[in-house]
Amino acid sequence: MSDEKLKAGIQAFRKGKLRDARRLFRDVVQNDPDNGAAWWYLANSVDDVNQQIDCLRQVLRIRPDHPEANAMLNQLQRRAAQITPPGGTQRPTVEAVDAATGLLAVVPDEAEEDNDEVVQAPPGASDVTVAIVAVLVAMVAMLGAAILAFTGGSELFTTLFGVSSPELEPTRQPLAFDAPACSETTDGPNTLIFINNTTIPLEILGGEDGFERNLTSVAAGQQASIEAIGQRARYVVWSDSDLYASDSLTIEFDTPNGVVCRIPLRQP
Repeated sequence: MSDEKLKAGIQAFRKGKLRDARRLFRDVVQNDPDNGAAWWYLANSVDDVNQQIDCLRQVLRIRPDHPEANAMLNQLQRRAAQITPPGGTQRPTVEAVDAATGLLAVVPDEAEEDNDEVVQAPPGASDVTVAIVAVLVAMVAMLGAAILAFTGGSELFTTLFGVSSPELEPTRQPLAFDAPACSETTDGPNTLIFINNTTIPLEILGGEDGFERNLTSVAAGQQASIEAIGQRARYVVWSDSDLYASDSLTIEFDTPNGVVCRIPLRQP
């Protein structure tokens, strides 16, 4: 009975039906607490970091030499160790990237605080000085209006200052794949788990350049799994926002089945 539920859970997991997969894997470990495969798949199916850590500890209890479980547990423990100071602002920790696993927790850059003091006008400034400044500002405004009327707004900066007008098109932020972390499992199609470590929803496409098709969507901070579309295929991470540029990754498998790869997605 446990074997049937485990196989059904793996099938649901590979089809991206994570809720069904979690339910089946939990049933298996309740009846068979020493089923390492069920604990491993359950760790890859749940979203909560603490639950993932508990599952991975069970995997290592059963199989202490499991390299992927050790690497994933170390990465998750570093993430869970982030400290929240008394002020209520979370202090991010910089996590080391393990090139062997490709797992990466992206820590967003903090906005630098602007500590510049506001320059106050010196007390006792004369009314004459204020009047002169007002007249100069008015003259510059009139000159700018005249130039706008005769040359157009795009030439204003060139005419006044001898420089080209600034670009109105914002620079697109790149999206990127991190190195896949793959492990062999049981028989079945090769599976890809895309982990969205960004703050925006992403689309995963597959196919050659110009012939891509949509494979799945991944919400911000979530993950989604799909069956690989071949032993060698090109995948694209894409956002429908004009503020982000897409990235592509070609994945090649040595075997036609039995491999699960975790692929983090990030904003450099």
